[in-house]
Amino acid sequence: MTNPLADDWKSTGDQLLASLWNLITTVGLAPSGTTTNPGMAFADEPGTGFSRPAAGTMAASVLGVEQARLTQGALSLTGAALNQLRAAPVVAAATVDLGAVKGNYVPITGSASITSLGTAQAGAERLLRFDGASTLVQDPTKIILPGGASITTAAGDLAWVVSEGGGLWRCVEFWSAASPFLRINGNGSQVTAIAAGGSVLRTNAARFGERLSLYDVGCACNGVANDATALALFFATTTLTGGVLAVPESAKVYFGASITIPAGWSIVGPGGHGVLTPASTSSYYNLGGQIALGAGATITLSERAGLRGLLIIRRGLTQPVPDVATATALIGQFSGTAVVMAGADAQVVGCMLLGHSLGVDTGGSERARVIGNKSHCTNDIHLNGGTDVCEIGENNLWPFMTARVTGVHNGSDASAAPLRTAGFGVKVTGGRIGRMFTRTWRTARRTPISQKIRRTLASTAAKLTTQAQTQGVLRVLV
Repeated sequence: MTNPLADDWKSTGDQLLASLWNLITTVGLAPSGTTTNPGMAFADEPGTGFSRPAAGTMAASVLGVEQARLTQGALSLTGAALNQLRAAPVVAAATVDLGAVKGNYVPITGSASITSLGTAQAGAERLLRFDGASTLVQDPTKIILPGGASITTAAGDLAWVVSEGGGLWRCVEFWSAASPFLRINGNGSQVTAIAAGGSVLRTNAARFGERLSLYDVGCACNGVANDATALALFFATTTLTGGVLAVPESAKVYFGASITIPAGWSIVGPGGHGVLTPASTSSYYNLGGQIALGAGATITLSERAGLRGLLIIRRGLTQPVPDVATATALIGQFSGTAVVMAGADAQVVGCMLLGHSLGVDTGGSERARVIGNKSHCTNDIHLNGGTDVCEIGENNLWPFMTARVTGVHNGSDASAAPLRTAGFGVKVTGGRIGRMFTRTWRTARRTPISQKIRRTLASTAAKLTTQAQTQGVLRVLV
């Protein structure tokens, strides 16, 4: 007769039952007895042995006290603790075979990545304690981890894993030694906390949802992947009706295709972008908080949408700029339109726009706001019609990418060429100007561009004065 308890039974309780089976098959039939007076007792200790207290039930007693009870399909410890075995330390490797480990508490040493935990019967459990920076690799066919992502461990971290059979293990919970009160048993979105100074217990999902970053919505922000795809998908599927998407200092966003920012959404960066020195070794592409636009890509702002504190730069510009010849060629690389407004109350505030054929086109939008920006484009700002109070103010239109290049503006006309563009700084055209108020703007392009801008603005102001008197208020300060 085969012992059904002989295969892969490693706990103390299982060993006890295996001993019971061996005793039964050795001595044959025995009276049922009681838990205090076992029918199958040891000769030198009558109160210790096995009894049958009820039909289909076996009990183990020690000195007349029941310790464990076995029924069909269940083992109950009725008077004792189950003391599991601590295994010998196991060195981290691609495969750590927990099925072959003698013990349920398993120390893991070393720092190798672990891609498999071996094979054990379904339901087998192990508690792993890590002594170093190993990596548990997420694999839906071998190791399923909380949140579906790989985990890099630290000394003292604990993982409770359960075998699903067939070489698949599931990490039921993971405890971080660095955060002893943090227990990960999912993606963490429903973990609750009270903010410092607050009084309401809220979930992580609610708290972090107040202000998302582009990382949160699936953008790689590594300057390589086309983040326009992930961002467009987010806008198409989110249940939110507006908010702020942050672009951290660490982010380098790349839009390889045009993207429309829906109504009520703003993309906000860290701000503070400016001229780089020395130009011969510095690259604007190394700055964080940037959005790089691929060939032909444009950001379209819907109603109440905005951009703030961002470096918006055209991809494909020569960087760094070591000399006059490179600086002169750089001006010819400017292309595309960076931002187009397609709804009322859109705004571009505190941004830096570099390397575009046109920086901002207000697109005839009502109450357009283009405030406090820095721009070096062929054409910087086109106030393209619009009604109500449109604000264009405190914008610094200056050759940021070329003014600090060695040899530029050394006295010759050729050396000053990188300071010029053939376009305009600010242009006001078309539409029902109505009640338009344009605040102060500043230009610092070299002649003849600055003179051209001033002449254009003075002419525009003169033409619009009569219209402003009858339709609203217009003030142009040059």
